[in-house]
Amino acid sequence: MITLIHGGESYLVDRAAHDLLAPMRAGLTLEFNYEDLQADSLNADAAAEKAGTLPFIDALRVLVLRDWGLLTGKRDKGSGPERAAAYLTGVPETTHLVLVTHALVAPGNAIYKAVVAMERDKRARVQRFEPPRRSDRAGWVRKLAEEGRVSVRNVRRDAMHHLQELSKKGDVGDDDERRAEERVQKLTDDHTKTIDDLLKHKETEIMEV
Repeated sequence: MITLIHGGESYLVDRAAHDLLAPMRAGLTLEFNYEDLQADSLNADAAAEKAGTLPFIDALRVLVLRDWGLLTGKRDKGSGPERAAAYLTGVPETTHLVLVTHALVAPGNAIYKAVVAMERDKRARVQRFEPPRRSDRAGWVRKLAEEGRVSVRNVRRDAMHHLQELSKKGDVGDDDERRAEERVQKLTDDHTKTIDDLLKHKETEIMEV
C-alpha cells in the first residue's frame, strides 16, 4: 500500500500523517520495521532499496518519506522521477509506503501519476489538503481552536480520573489529591486561555488581510 499525503496547508498535512502513522507504529513489535526519513535528497535507487526491505517478526514494515525531492520537484532533473515511479509498482505488500509532502504535488510528476494509477486499483490512496478559501478561514480557525479546547478538556478528564483512582487505592491523601486537582485545573485554564488568545490574534489577522 502507498499513501500520498500532500498539500499547501502544513498543519492539515501533519495532522493527517500523524493520525495515519501513530496507530501503525504502535502496532509494530520492532522499531526496525518503522523508518521515517526526511527525503529531500533521496534518489530513486535508494528509495527502492528501502521500500523493498522486508519486515522482521512483524507482518508489516512502514516507510515514511517526507518532502521527497523527486516528488516535490527539487530533484526532478533527468529521469529520477520516472525511475522512482517504475519502482513503485514493485513495492512489496509487506511495506506500507507513506509519502508526506508539504506542498501540492504537480499532476505531471511521474511519481504522482503512478500513485494515482495505483489508487484506481486500490493499491494506493491520495489525501490532498489545500488552505481554505479566504472567506472560510475565520470559520476554519475557530474549528481548530475548538478542537484544541476539546483536547485540553480530555487531558483534564483523564488526569482527574487518574487522581481519583490513586485516592481510592490510598496512594495519595485528600490534601494531596486536592492540590493536584487544583494544579490540573490551573493548567487547563492556562492552556485554554492560550488557545483563546491565539484565536483572537488569528481572527484579527484574517480581518486585516
